[in-house]
Amino acid sequence: AAVAAKTPLVYVNRHPDEPTLPEGVVTVASNDIEAGQLQMRYLAQKLGGKGNVAIIMGDLAQNATHARTEGVKQVLKDFPGIKIVEQQSAEW
Repeated sequence: AAVAAKTPLVYVNRHPDEPTLPEGVVTVASNDIEAGQLQMRYLAQKLGGKGNVAIIMGDLAQNATHARTEGVKQVLKDFPGIKIVEQQSAEW
C-alpha cells in the first residue's frame, strides 16, 4: 500500500525478503556477520588469542542473532586457543 501511494518506506535493521526493492523503498541496516567478526577479533586480541568465552545471544527469532553468532564463530576458527564454554540466549 505504501509503494502504491508513493509513500517512502524505510526498513530499519530489517532486511526485506525481496532481493530488489521498488523505487522509494530502502533498507538501513548493519552487516551482522561482519559485526560479529569485528566483535570477536577485538576480543581475541584482548585475550591474546587464548582463553574461554561465553556467547550470549539475543532473541533467537531474530536473524541478526544468528548472523552475528556466525561471524563470531568464523573468527574463532583462526584462534584455536579460544574456547566457547557456554552459548545461550538472553532474549534481549
